[in-house]
Amino acid sequence: MSSRFAYDAIDGTGSRVSGVLRGVDRRDAISRLVRRGEHPTSVVERPLGSTGIKGRVSKMDLAVFTGQLAAVVRAGLPLLAALATIRPQLSNSLLREVVDEIGVSLSEDSVAFADTLSEHPSVFDAVYVGLVHAGEQGGRLPDALDEIAVYLRRSARVQSQVISACVYPSFLLLMGLVAVGALLVFVVPKFEALFESLGGELPLPTRVLLGASSLLTTYWLALLLPVSAAIVLAGWASGRPGTRAFVDAALLRVPGLRSLVTKLETARVARTLGSLLNGGVAVVSALTTTAGAARNTVFQRAINAAARSVEQGGTIHEGMAASGVFPNLMLSLTRTGEGSGDLPGMLSQISEIYDEETELALSNLVKLLEPVLITLIGIVVAGIVASVMLPVFQSSEIVG
Repeated sequence: MSSRFAYDAIDGTGSRVSGVLRGVDRRDAISRLVRRGEHPTSVVERPLGSTGIKGRVSKMDLAVFTGQLAAVVRAGLPLLAALATIRPQLSNSLLREVVDEIGVSLSEDSVAFADTLSEHPSVFDAVYVGLVHAGEQGGRLPDALDEIAVYLRRSARVQSQVISACVYPSFLLLMGLVAVGALLVFVVPKFEALFESLGGELPLPTRVLLGASSLLTTYWLALLLPVSAAIVLAGWASGRPGTRAFVDAALLRVPGLRSLVTKLETARVARTLGSLLNGGVAVVSALTTTAGAARNTVFQRAINAAARSVEQGGTIHEGMAASGVFPNLMLSLTRTGEGSGDLPGMLSQISEIYDEETELALSNLVKLLEPVLITLIGIVVAGIVASVMLPVFQSSEIVG
């Protein structure tokens, strides 16, 4: 099997060129370049799926690329020519490099388009690859690409809403922590000499405040190490299946978050499953792929159970209902879609309903968090000010 090599070379005109090519080994890759009239200056083997470029491809970047590819392929251009046409217009350097590698795989290995996409799982997920595979098999690749573009745009819109909803509360919390930290580190220590000059025993709140200030200013490095260790440990634990399953289940037990998580996952499941079925993917395969697209492991297990139910002759809505995690509205509409023969269309409507409900729930959550955070920050700052002023008031009363 051939390997992939990244190269830099000088062509016949003296210009520097770079790219990717296949070869049995490095010597074979160099020979291919020489036969093409190029003089290699660097030839390095590149692992499968590695581009050598750091970064990421956003859903919107991928949606634009996919929509353009659908239009060009529908116009009648062969896939390789379509990729070559679109490639210079791509603003994302990682995506450009991936498109180059896809072109090499298609031209030199003669493999299916879906197979070349699966070599880059960090860019093209299972939903993307599954829809392309179904489109190739059914001879409707442009339609499949259009379906993917719509799916990605809707996913990007929901993702943007979630991020936007988290930005302002996070900013408030960060500013509050910075303000409290600045007071403890820079302001409170300046009052320590004043408190000593007043004499007498300081009030308990003031002693606690001075202790916290001293701890933060003197032992900040000792405090930073366990905090950093806790963050690293939390990151490591979050990647473990058992921890993730525990957290996902716990989220569904919190009254306020249960509704939001359920709406988010229901919209994602309906959107993904509807797109896969509309793209011609078989029901069981569509359910399995949808399970992988779900973020919450409780919903993943529920969809996998539904897939097993369908394999045994059951319906999708019966399999979903058995899990008890999906809303009644989704189950009812899914049953209606199965009965009418237009399940993809019904799932699309379900995703739109729950996307709107998710947007409303996020908006309400932000409206609730904003005054709560402001009040909490105000209480903490007021407590610090009161603790600083208490000895002064106490001293004034004694003098009086």
